[in-house]
Amino acid sequence: MLVSVYDCGDPPSATGTPTVLLSNVASTSYVGSLGGAKVGGDPLYGCYEHQPFNGIFHRNKGIRPAEITDGLSYTVGVGERHSGFVRSAWAGFVPGQEVLFNFDAKPRQYNPALAPCQNWRPPINASVAHSRQSSFNDPTGSPGGFVSPHAGGAQFMFMDGSVRMLEDSINLQVMWALCTRNNKESLDVGF
Repeated sequence: MLVSVYDCGDPPSATGTPTVLLSNVASTSYVGSLGGAKVGGDPLYGCYEHQPFNGIFHRNKGIRPAEITDGLSYTVGVGERHSGFVRSAWAGFVPGQEVLFNFDAKPRQYNPALAPCQNWRPPINASVAHSRQSSFNDPTGSPGGFVSPHAGGAQFMFMDGSVRMLEDSINLQVMWALCTRNNKESLDVGF
C-alpha cells in the first residue's frame, strides 16, 4: 500500500487543512516502542516529548543494551501498528509529518464534524508507538498506539530478538512494564 505523508502546519493547527509532504510512500505495519506510561505518579510520563524517556526508540537518542535494565527478554522493541488503522510511512522521521487515521477505517473517536487536522495528531516520529491509555488493539485508541490485524493479539519483537504474540487482553500495567526499559517493574504475571 502506498500512502501520502501529511502536514498540519508548523506548529500543527487543529483547524488547518492537511497538505501533502510526500506521496506514494511505502507504508509500514511495524513501529518501534517509544515506551509506557503513568509511572511514578507523573501523568505526563510516557508522552511523546516528555522526559525522562523510557522506551527503546526516541528522536536523537540511542539506547545501548546495558541501558535496558528491565531485561532484554522483558522489553518490547518493535510492535505492530496495522496500516489499516493508521497510515504512516516507512520513511523514518519526516519533519512536519502527522500520523493520520485511515480514511477508510476511521476509529470511533474520529469526529467528522471537526476540522481534518483535529482528528490527526503529530507524533514524535511516525515510526514509533507507545502504550499509554490502552495496551493495544483498542478501536478507539491513540494513533500513536499499537494495533494489529490479528484477532485477539499482536506480534511484538523483544530486545533479545524473540518475537511473541501477546494477547490483547493483557493487563495494561503489564503492557506498560513491557514497553519500558528501566523502570524496575515486577512482572509477576504471565504474558
